[in-house]
Amino acid sequence: MEGMGDAAVTARGLEKSFGRRKALRGLDLSIPRGGVFGILGPNGAGKTTTVRILAALARPDSGGVTVLGHDALREARAVRALVGLSPQENAVAGRLTAMENLLLVAGAYGLRGRDAKARAESCLAALGLVDRAGDRAAALSGGLTRRLSIAMALVADPPLLFLDEPSLGLDPEARAELWRVIASTKGEKTVILTTHYLEEAEALADRVAVVVDGRVVLEDSPAGMRRRAGGGGRVRLELSGEGEAARLATILAGAFPGLRAEGARLLLEGGEAAGLELLDRARAAGAVPRGFSVGEASIGEAYLAAIGKGGEA
Repeated sequence: MEGMGDAAVTARGLEKSFGRRKALRGLDLSIPRGGVFGILGPNGAGKTTTVRILAALARPDSGGVTVLGHDALREARAVRALVGLSPQENAVAGRLTAMENLLLVAGAYGLRGRDAKARAESCLAALGLVDRAGDRAAALSGGLTRRLSIAMALVADPPLLFLDEPSLGLDPEARAELWRVIASTKGEKTVILTTHYLEEAEALADRVAVVVDGRVVLEDSPAGMRRRAGGGGRVRLELSGEGEAARLATILAGAFPGLRAEGARLLLEGGEAAGLELLDRARAAGAVPRGFSVGEASIGEAYLAAIGKGGEA
């Protein structure tokens, strides 16, 4: 695992079962300090279990975890003092106001009086909750409750922040504001977030791990994931139908190794020059293209490929 010397979190060989179900199967991770690390994966892949173990809220059946220099198994209390967590499930006290929830968490971390109130007010402002400070949490909408949960994770100003599906239930405007808050922590905190939103990982994460069936099947930067999927560039030639795409793929295969038909389009790994040559040859073969583009593959394509590989393992 790269980055071991400057890692905020390292995990080796994590195994965890719930009855007969194996949630983690020898999971390894190395998470650098001071950045945003995204954990992607389908439902049931083991993402939340991983977060709970890394945050010293659950113990693995086997394996080891080091968090900011502390052994998370032997020094769980010390680790929890350094960690803020916004869980996927609702951890907000419904009978308390938004401000009271924040002050309660601040007190658990040893903050009192003016310091606690100042931190709470700062977090309310960061998450757009100032005008809801006196509202009982039970009266807040799902999206506002989610924002409050994230504010509670931030209130003690921890060096390590876990956000488990942070954008779940947020509208696009609130999601964009949350992204701004997360991005502002870079260099000051280490943020580990699980997400189902590929665009969220692409926008925020410095590195991404894809977890499938309790194992990391891919770890890379978003740019690296795009290169893996697209080889630095991908040509897309839209045609009139699947039949025409299949015909051209057969005719032009000798001139363009790797050319393939996908539905009503041709795909080719290469840059602009290769794309323009493909376009000219397709026209010479009688095609009337309906669209043409050259660009990097998306992180989504790399993610889907990784899930496919993981499912076969």
